[in-house]
Amino acid sequence: MNIWKKTMFAGVVAASLVGCGGKAHTGTTGTADSGMDNDGTVVDPCAGAPATLSITDNITTNTTWCTATTVTLTKRIYVEGDATLTIQAGVTVKGVNGSALVITRHGHLSAIGTAAAPIVMTSNLPAGSRDRANWGGLVLFGNAPVNNGDATGSVVFEGLTAEERNTYGGTDAAWDCAQLRYVRVEFGGQVFSPNKEFNGITFAGCGTATKASFVQAHMGADDGIEFFGGAPNVDHAVVTSNDDDGLDYDNGFHGHVQYYIVYHTEATHGDNAIEADNNATGVPSLPRSQPLIYNGTFISDGMKTRKITLRRATLGEVHNSIFQDFNGGLQIEPPRIDAGYEATYSTHWPLELLVQGSYFVGTTTVPATVYTNNTDLPTIPAGGSCVPVAPATTCPDISVRGMFDQLNLVSNAARSNTIGGAALITVGANTAPNFVPATGTASVSTTGVTAPTGWSDFDSAGLAFAGAVAPGATGAAIWYSGWTSFPAN
Repeated sequence: MNIWKKTMFAGVVAASLVGCGGKAHTGTTGTADSGMDNDGTVVDPCAGAPATLSITDNITTNTTWCTATTVTLTKRIYVEGDATLTIQAGVTVKGVNGSALVITRHGHLSAIGTAAAPIVMTSNLPAGSRDRANWGGLVLFGNAPVNNGDATGSVVFEGLTAEERNTYGGTDAAWDCAQLRYVRVEFGGQVFSPNKEFNGITFAGCGTATKASFVQAHMGADDGIEFFGGAPNVDHAVVTSNDDDGLDYDNGFHGHVQYYIVYHTEATHGDNAIEADNNATGVPSLPRSQPLIYNGTFISDGMKTRKITLRRATLGEVHNSIFQDFNGGLQIEPPRIDAGYEATYSTHWPLELLVQGSYFVGTTTVPATVYTNNTDLPTIPAGGSCVPVAPATTCPDISVRGMFDQLNLVSNAARSNTIGGAALITVGANTAPNFVPATGTASVSTTGVTAPTGWSDFDSAGLAFAGAVAPGATGAAIWYSGWTSFPAN
């Protein structure tokens, strides 16, 4: 049995005792979750919790940060020593320059907020002076398989020092890194070594028991959410105003993602809606990156590069999604063709590599293109099929030796994609964006379509429409309303 299932239960029990009275045991990292005093009295882990708490030491015992407390991270804080950190609803965690919250392979996080009282992880600077990269963000390391590890399956996170607490990956496919619900991470992504920065939220080697629902990554200096291997489950996620990609995956990620919003708001920030890799070497190592992505809404300000970049031997499926106002298109880069890795993408299409039931749309000033040109790649051979972007007259070689037809990936009639047409969503102000498609738009035929197998909490209602929110949704159906926030600084 995964040890975190046991410690998770202990943390939940402790959290449920708030308000019951009893004695509290308080230390430098918060309130210890003993659950019961020596005389058998039930202990309220948050009785007498301070209004503010400065975290100066790593967390090595079960600890609760309580609703009434604002927590400040004074440095990079690691949760280790088989400890569970429980963060209650309504807690604000502030990070100073150089800080981050890192859950190691020997730690666990339970951060369960509510729509009315989300957990907010943000910069320690006052509102009005905050910016991207003020602090590191939330980093989760687990023991699930990755495809770039050593003989034990482990790998040191890029740019960090070679020590156990900076390591992720292993052999436990079900590893539970964290349970997250109604969590907002803002102004993260700080550089920690040359050309290396954290993301808003990082999942590295997190397994199928890892669950994140109703999470937001806002104003980060790198990717909004990035996955390194493993197979965590993420739903109802919002990525806004981040500096690089909206959804980024690598190293064998094969998790489940449903109801996912990306909004690039500025011409100088943001890149791909989705950037996908199998690994940095471009070989089909196992486990192979092959996530299932349903009901995404990906919107740009018209200046960003591509809707989707599939490269380095990745596979994966994108269903029932909207790509709006990206000035670039879809790009597939070939895996390596040396050392026997000549297998083309056509071998895997459309069973393991497909885009289906999705819309590629734009405003009158942003063409709803699907393809883009890249001068770094050779042109496709004569007789190949593609759509060049004027004034170019040639297209990139988007497969090994040009043998895979990029156009067919989305234009094949069986895939039921809509290419071209007016924007489906009027976003409005960046500080209060709307992500609901107009009533009567973004419908998807469900003829012959079934829910994916092996995905126990998949919401089949999303099969009938494209995007992260149902067209014309109102009230509670606008699931991102109330707990998200979109401050510029």
